[in-house]
Amino acid sequence: MEYHELWVREITKKASAITDTFRKKKNELSNVEINWITPDKDIRVDRVAAVDGGMGIYEAYGTAIYLVRATAVILDKKVNFIRKLEMGVVEPYNYVNERVRWARDALEFKCAIDAMKKSNIILLDGSISGYLNVPKMESFCSELEEYFKWLIKMLELAKKRKIFLIGVSKDTKTDFLLKNSDRYIEGMTDATAIDILIGDSIGMTPSMKVESVQAKKVLKEDYLKEFSLVYSSYMRLSKGARIIRVDMPEWIHDKDEDLFAILREISSNGYPAPLHIAHNDATIPKELMDKTFRLLRNLCITNDPEIMKMMKEKRRRFF
Repeated sequence: MEYHELWVREITKKASAITDTFRKKKNELSNVEINWITPDKDIRVDRVAAVDGGMGIYEAYGTAIYLVRATAVILDKKVNFIRKLEMGVVEPYNYVNERVRWARDALEFKCAIDAMKKSNIILLDGSISGYLNVPKMESFCSELEEYFKWLIKMLELAKKRKIFLIGVSKDTKTDFLLKNSDRYIEGMTDATAIDILIGDSIGMTPSMKVESVQAKKVLKEDYLKEFSLVYSSYMRLSKGARIIRVDMPEWIHDKDEDLFAILREISSNGYPAPLHIAHNDATIPKELMDKTFRLLRNLCITNDPEIMKMMKEKRRRFF
Protein backbone atom coordinates (compact mmCIF):
# COMPACT_ATOMS: atom_id res chain seq x y z
CA MET A 1 0.00 0.00 0.00
CA GLU A 2 1.28 3.48 -0.90
CA TYR A 3 1.99 5.99 1.87
CA HIS A 4 -0.71 8.40 0.69
CA GLU A 5 -3.29 5.60 1.02
CA LEU A 6 -2.10 4.85 4.56
CA TRP A 7 -2.26 8.57 5.30
CA VAL A 8 -5.87 8.95 4.10
CA ARG A 9 -6.98 5.80 5.92
CA GLU A 10 -5.41 6.91 9.20
CA ILE A 11 -6.97 10.40 9.01
CA THR A 12 -10.39 8.90 8.26
CA LYS A 13 -10.10 6.45 11.13
CA LYS A 14 -9.00 9.02 13.72
CA ALA A 15 -11.19 11.99 12.69
CA SER A 16 -14.15 10.97 14.86
CA ALA A 17 -12.01 10.37 17.95
CA ILE A 18 -10.25 13.71 17.53
CA THR A 19 -13.59 15.46 17.04
CA ASP A 20 -14.85 13.92 20.28
CA THR A 21 -11.72 15.17 22.07
CA PHE A 22 -12.31 18.73 20.87
CA ARG A 23 -16.01 18.51 21.73
CA LYS A 24 -15.16 17.38 25.26
CA LYS A 25 -12.79 20.32 25.72
CA LYS A 26 -15.46 22.72 24.52
CA ASN A 27 -18.06 21.25 26.89
CA GLU A 28 -15.67 21.66 29.81
CA LEU A 29 -15.75 25.41 29.15
CA SER A 30 -19.51 25.62 29.53
CA ASN A 31 -19.32 27.03 33.08
CA VAL A 32 -16.37 29.35 32.46
CA GLU A 33 -17.14 33.07 32.33
CA ILE A 34 -14.80 35.55 30.70
CA ASN A 35 -15.18 39.28 31.31
CA TRP A 36 -14.90 40.62 27.75
CA ILE A 37 -15.32 44.35 27.22
CA THR A 38 -15.08 46.67 24.23
CA PRO A 39 -13.93 50.11 25.43
CA ASP A 40 -15.47 52.98 23.52
CA LYS A 41 -12.37 55.14 23.34
CA ASP A 42 -10.49 56.83 20.54
CA ILE A 43 -6.95 58.01 21.16
CA ARG A 44 -4.92 59.78 18.51
CA VAL A 45 -1.35 58.49 18.48
CA ASP A 46 1.12 61.09 17.23
CA ARG A 47 4.29 59.16 17.95
CA VAL A 48 5.07 55.57 18.89
CA ALA A 49 8.19 53.40 19.00
CA ALA A 50 8.44 49.63 18.55
CA VAL A 51 11.44 47.42 19.33
CA ASP A 52 12.44 43.98 18.09
CA GLY A 53 15.65 42.04 17.50
CA GLY A 54 17.21 39.25 15.49
CA MET A 55 20.07 36.78 15.94
CA GLY A 56 22.21 34.36 13.97
CA ILE A 57 24.62 31.69 15.17
CA TYR A 58 27.51 29.87 13.50
CA GLU A 59 28.91 26.82 15.25
CA ALA A 60 32.39 25.55 14.41
CA TYR A 61 34.41 23.02 16.44
CA GLY A 62 32.92 23.75 19.82
CA THR A 63 32.72 27.49 19.37
CA ALA A 64 29.60 29.52 18.69
CA ILE A 65 29.99 32.81 16.84
CA TYR A 66 26.92 35.00 16.98
CA LEU A 67 25.56 38.15 15.42
CA VAL A 68 22.70 40.04 17.07
CA ARG A 69 20.95 43.21 16.09
CA ALA A 70 18.02 45.26 17.33
CA THR A 71 15.78 47.91 15.82
CA ALA A 72 13.61 50.61 17.31
CA VAL A 73 11.28 52.01 14.68
CA ILE A 74 9.79 55.40 15.56
CA LEU A 75 6.65 56.40 13.73
CA ASP A 76 6.09 60.14 13.69
CA LYS A 77 5.33 62.19 10.60
CA LYS A 78 7.93 59.96 9.02
CA VAL A 79 9.60 56.65 9.90
CA ASN A 80 12.89 56.81 11.79
CA PHE A 81 15.11 53.96 12.94
CA ILE A 82 17.50 53.33 15.82
CA ARG A 83 19.70 50.35 14.97
CA LYS A 84 22.29 48.44 16.98
CA LEU A 85 24.44 45.44 16.06
CA GLU A 86 26.95 43.35 18.02
CA MET A 87 29.02 40.26 17.40
CA GLY A 88 30.50 37.84 19.90
CA VAL A 89 31.74 34.37 20.76
CA VAL A 90 30.11 32.05 23.26
CA GLU A 91 32.89 30.65 25.43
CA PRO A 92 32.76 28.25 27.20
CA TYR A 93 30.41 26.37 24.91
CA ASN A 94 27.24 25.91 26.95
CA TYR A 95 23.74 27.43 27.05
CA VAL A 96 24.41 28.74 23.54
CA ASN A 97 20.82 29.59 22.52
CA GLU A 98 20.04 31.19 25.86
CA ARG A 99 23.22 33.27 25.94
CA VAL A 100 22.79 34.59 22.41
CA ARG A 101 19.14 35.35 23.13
CA TRP A 102 20.17 37.33 26.22
CA ALA A 103 22.70 39.26 24.13
CA ARG A 104 19.98 40.06 21.59
CA ASP A 105 17.49 41.10 24.27
CA ALA A 106 20.05 43.36 25.98
CA LEU A 107 20.51 45.12 22.64
CA GLU A 108 16.73 45.53 22.37
CA PHE A 109 16.64 47.08 25.84
CA LYS A 110 19.32 49.57 24.76
CA CYS A 111 17.24 50.50 21.71
CA ALA A 112 14.18 50.94 23.92
CA ILE A 113 16.10 53.28 26.22
CA ASP A 114 17.21 55.41 23.26
CA ALA A 115 13.67 55.42 21.88
CA MET A 116 12.34 56.82 25.17
CA LYS A 117 14.02 60.10 24.24
CA LYS A 118 11.64 60.38 21.30
CA SER A 119 8.41 58.66 22.38
CA ASN A 120 6.49 57.94 25.57
CA ILE A 121 4.90 54.83 24.00
CA ILE A 122 7.27 51.89 23.60
CA LEU A 123 6.14 48.54 22.21
CA LEU A 124 8.21 45.43 22.93
CA ASP A 125 7.89 42.21 21.00
CA GLY A 126 7.19 39.70 23.76
CA SER A 127 6.01 39.37 27.32
CA ILE A 128 7.37 41.70 30.00
CA SER A 129 6.80 38.99 32.60
CA GLY A 130 8.80 36.68 30.35
CA TYR A 131 11.73 39.09 30.47
CA LEU A 132 11.54 39.04 34.25
CA ASN A 133 11.26 35.26 34.53
CA VAL A 134 14.66 34.33 33.15
CA PRO A 135 15.66 30.95 34.67
CA LYS A 136 18.34 31.08 37.31
CA MET A 137 21.69 29.64 36.22
CA GLU A 138 24.27 27.98 38.43
CA SER A 139 26.63 30.82 37.69
CA PHE A 140 26.33 34.10 35.86
CA CYS A 141 27.79 34.59 32.40
CA SER A 142 28.66 37.90 30.78
CA GLU A 143 25.59 37.80 28.53
CA LEU A 144 23.22 37.36 31.47
CA GLU A 145 24.93 40.12 33.42
CA GLU A 146 24.47 42.50 30.47
CA TYR A 147 20.90 41.32 30.08
CA PHE A 148 19.97 42.23 33.66
CA LYS A 149 21.98 45.44 33.58
CA TRP A 150 20.05 46.83 30.63
CA LEU A 151 16.69 45.33 31.61
CA ILE A 152 16.89 47.12 34.95
CA LYS A 153 17.98 50.39 33.30
CA MET A 154 15.08 50.19 30.85
CA LEU A 155 12.51 49.49 33.57
CA GLU A 156 13.88 52.17 35.90
CA LEU A 157 13.84 54.83 33.20
CA ALA A 158 10.38 53.83 31.99
CA LYS A 159 9.01 54.02 35.54
CA LYS A 160 10.67 57.37 36.20
CA ARG A 161 9.23 58.90 33.03
CA LYS A 162 5.87 57.06 33.27
CA ILE A 163 6.50 55.56 29.85
CA PHE A 164 3.77 53.41 28.33
CA LEU A 165 5.94 50.29 28.14
CA ILE A 166 3.85 47.65 26.40
CA GLY A 167 4.79 44.01 25.80
CA VAL A 168 2.89 42.33 22.96
CA SER A 169 2.81 38.53 22.53
CA LYS A 170 1.11 37.26 19.38
CA ASP A 171 1.49 33.53 20.06
CA THR A 172 0.53 33.45 23.71
CA LYS A 173 0.30 30.07 25.41
CA THR A 174 -0.55 31.33 28.89
CA ASP A 175 -3.55 30.19 30.94
CA PHE A 176 -3.74 32.46 33.99
CA LEU A 177 -7.40 33.32 33.34
CA LEU A 178 -8.43 29.67 33.37
CA LYS A 179 -6.22 28.93 36.38
CA ASN A 180 -8.09 31.60 38.29
CA SER A 181 -11.46 30.13 37.34
CA ASP A 182 -13.22 27.19 38.93
CA ARG A 183 -12.94 25.20 35.70
CA TYR A 184 -9.24 24.96 34.92
CA ILE A 185 -8.70 22.70 31.90
CA GLU A 186 -5.33 21.02 31.49
CA GLY A 187 -3.74 21.91 28.16
CA MET A 188 -6.20 24.68 27.29
CA THR A 189 -4.84 28.19 26.75
CA ASP A 190 -6.69 31.37 27.58
CA ALA A 191 -6.58 32.47 23.93
CA THR A 192 -8.31 29.25 22.84
CA ALA A 193 -10.94 29.61 25.55
CA ILE A 194 -11.66 33.19 24.45
CA ASP A 195 -11.98 32.10 20.82
CA ILE A 196 -14.51 29.42 21.81
CA LEU A 197 -16.54 31.45 24.28
CA ILE A 198 -16.39 34.95 22.81
CA GLY A 199 -16.11 34.24 19.10
CA ASP A 200 -14.35 36.69 16.79
CA SER A 201 -15.52 39.96 18.37
CA ILE A 202 -13.24 42.91 19.06
CA GLY A 203 -12.50 43.55 22.72
CA MET A 204 -10.29 42.87 25.71
CA THR A 205 -10.19 41.37 29.19
CA PRO A 206 -9.57 43.82 32.06
CA SER A 207 -5.94 43.71 33.14
CA MET A 208 -5.04 41.08 35.70
CA LYS A 209 -2.08 40.95 38.06
CA VAL A 210 0.53 38.39 37.01
CA GLU A 211 3.33 38.24 39.57
CA SER A 212 6.75 37.33 38.23
CA VAL A 213 7.88 35.21 41.15
CA GLN A 214 11.18 34.35 39.50
CA ALA A 215 12.13 38.02 39.42
CA LYS A 216 12.26 38.01 43.23
CA LYS A 217 14.83 35.25 43.48
CA VAL A 218 16.89 35.26 40.31
CA LEU A 219 19.33 37.81 41.72
CA LYS A 220 20.80 37.81 45.20
CA GLU A 221 20.68 41.60 45.20
CA ASP A 222 16.94 41.46 44.43
CA TYR A 223 17.20 44.30 41.92
CA LEU A 224 14.01 43.30 40.14
CA LYS A 225 11.72 42.97 43.16
CA GLU A 226 10.04 46.32 42.59
CA PHE A 227 9.20 45.30 39.01
CA SER A 228 7.93 41.83 39.83
CA LEU A 229 4.28 42.81 39.43
CA VAL A 230 3.12 42.81 35.83
CA TYR A 231 -0.43 43.17 34.57
CA SER A 232 -1.74 41.37 31.51
CA SER A 233 -4.77 41.67 29.27
CA TYR A 234 -5.93 39.63 26.29
CA MET A 235 -7.02 41.72 23.33
CA ARG A 236 -8.47 41.26 19.86
CA LEU A 237 -7.85 44.43 17.89
CA SER A 238 -9.89 43.66 14.79
CA LYS A 239 -12.74 41.30 14.02
CA GLY A 240 -11.56 37.75 13.49
CA ALA A 241 -7.91 38.54 14.31
CA ARG A 242 -5.86 36.41 16.64
CA ILE A 243 -5.86 37.06 20.36
CA ILE A 244 -2.76 38.87 21.59
CA ARG A 245 -1.51 39.14 25.14
CA VAL A 246 -0.57 42.65 26.26
CA ASP A 247 1.68 43.12 29.29
CA MET A 248 1.99 46.38 31.15
CA PRO A 249 4.03 47.38 34.23
CA GLU A 250 2.37 48.36 37.48
CA TRP A 251 2.62 52.11 36.93
CA ILE A 252 0.24 52.03 33.93
CA HIS A 253 -1.97 49.03 34.76
CA ASP A 254 -4.99 51.29 35.29
CA LYS A 255 -4.58 52.54 31.71
CA ASP A 256 -5.44 49.20 30.11
CA GLU A 257 -8.40 50.61 28.17
CA ASP A 258 -6.19 53.43 26.88
CA LEU A 259 -3.66 50.83 25.74
CA PHE A 260 -6.42 49.00 23.88
CA ALA A 261 -7.37 52.22 22.07
CA ILE A 262 -3.73 53.00 21.28
CA LEU A 263 -3.05 49.55 19.86
CA ARG A 264 -6.22 49.60 17.77
CA GLU A 265 -5.19 52.95 16.33
CA ILE A 266 -1.80 51.68 15.12
CA SER A 267 -2.71 48.12 14.17
CA SER A 268 -3.10 46.39 10.84
CA ASN A 269 -4.96 43.07 10.66
CA GLY A 270 -5.11 42.89 14.42
CA TYR A 271 -1.40 43.41 15.14
CA PRO A 272 0.57 46.62 15.84
CA ALA A 273 2.09 47.70 12.51
CA PRO A 274 5.19 49.31 14.10
CA LEU A 275 6.18 45.94 15.62
CA HIS A 276 5.84 44.31 12.23
CA ILE A 277 8.15 46.93 10.70
CA ALA A 278 10.68 46.51 13.52
CA HIS A 279 10.66 42.72 13.14
CA ASN A 280 11.33 42.87 9.40
CA ASP A 281 14.16 45.34 9.89
CA ALA A 282 15.87 43.42 12.72
CA THR A 283 15.67 39.88 11.34
CA ILE A 284 19.10 38.59 10.27
CA PRO A 285 18.86 37.01 6.81
CA LYS A 286 20.88 33.93 5.90
CA GLU A 287 22.87 35.92 3.33
CA LEU A 288 24.14 38.37 5.95
CA MET A 289 25.27 35.60 8.29
CA ASP A 290 27.03 33.81 5.40
CA LYS A 291 28.88 36.99 4.45
CA THR A 292 29.75 37.61 8.10
CA PHE A 293 31.28 34.17 8.51
CA ARG A 294 33.25 34.35 5.24
CA LEU A 295 34.71 37.75 6.10
CA LEU A 296 35.52 36.68 9.64
CA ARG A 297 37.13 33.46 8.43
CA ASN A 298 39.31 35.35 5.95
CA LEU A 299 40.47 37.78 8.60
CA CYS A 300 41.19 34.96 11.08
CA ILE A 301 43.13 32.97 8.47
CA THR A 302 45.23 36.05 7.72
CA ASN A 303 46.13 36.18 11.40
CA ASP A 304 46.70 32.42 11.72
CA PRO A 305 46.50 30.04 8.68
CA GLU A 306 45.85 27.05 10.98
CA ILE A 307 42.50 28.60 11.89
CA MET A 308 41.18 27.57 8.47
CA LYS A 309 41.02 23.92 9.58
CA MET A 310 38.76 24.84 12.49
CA MET A 311 36.42 27.08 10.50
CA LYS A 312 35.57 24.78 7.61
CA GLU A 313 32.66 23.03 9.26
CA LYS A 314 29.79 25.05 10.57
CA ARG A 315 26.15 24.86 11.50
CA ARG A 316 23.85 27.83 11.08
CA ARG A 317 20.85 28.92 13.08
CA PHE A 318 18.77 32.01 12.44
CA PHE A 319 16.01 33.59 14.52
